[in-house]
Amino acid sequence: MNYVPKTNDLILFTEPTSGILSDFGINDKHYNWSHSIVNVEPNQSALVIDTYTIDNNRSNRSFTNPTLSNTLNIAIELTRHHKPYIPQPPTILIVSLSDLIIEVLFDPDLLQPIPHPSNLLPPKHPTLQMTLAR
Repeated sequence: MNYVPKTNDLILFTEPTSGILSDFGINDKHYNWSHSIVNVEPNQSALVIDTYTIDNNRSNRSFTNPTLSNTLNIAIELTRHHKPYIPQPPTILIVSLSDLIIEVLFDPDLLQPIPHPSNLLPPKHPTLQMTLAR
């Protein structure tokens, strides 16, 4: 089972990857989301700001970005046809790389997560099963 990055984790880009610049040129009347596509070279690290999963075109996420529908469509197509081993449901990472905010599809072949210690701790509250067992 692959670890899926969470908020505050670091990720290391191990292979060239593509992503979408968040909020790039959205106020321009000639804006086309394809102008937001960027290439990320390997051996760079980024901080995970937020994550969201793609599950039947519904997303539970707090980060607002007008490219959401395009990102969802691209990620769904990639995971459906090209990368069947990507953890399901597919996860989009919103990361800070230098002074850029980029959305990337989590692919364990291209990104190596470095978990924040707080994300490895057990839950603070006992699980329902533990509560019932007492």
